[in-house]
Amino acid sequence: MKLPIIVLVFLALPTSAEIYQWRDQHGQLHFSDRAPENAAHVKKDLIPVSTYTPIIPDIKDESAARKARNQSRLESKKSQRLADEKARLLQADRQKKCRKARQDYRSGEGRYNARPGLNDLKKARRRIDAINDRIKAFCY
Repeated sequence: MKLPIIVLVFLALPTSAEIYQWRDQHGQLHFSDRAPENAAHVKKDLIPVSTYTPIIPDIKDESAARKARNQSRLESKKSQRLADEKARLLQADRQKKCRKARQDYRSGEGRYNARPGLNDLKKARRRIDAINDRIKAFCY
């Protein structure tokens, strides 16, 4: 039981390695854990090199054309936002009407009396058909 603990202790010890960086006679940059044969110009401890190069430079153009493009983009975003809001409100209204139509159907709206006459049956059928039409229009 003590053997695995001892092994874990030795594995957990920090290790250090030297990293060498140098350029050869052709200007090629090299990195290695071993020093080169000609160790006169070798730097120890790797120096981080930034490889970031900006793709788009800073824009300092304040021309009228640029301002017009920006204004156009803002207007198109605003109109899109308003259209999305209108569509969301229409969808909410449609869902509300759908719930109401289904509630009317479940509550027995349009049902006839216990002893109806022919006219009462026709009226009840028209009301039920109207509710079904509302359900089809707003729920599907």
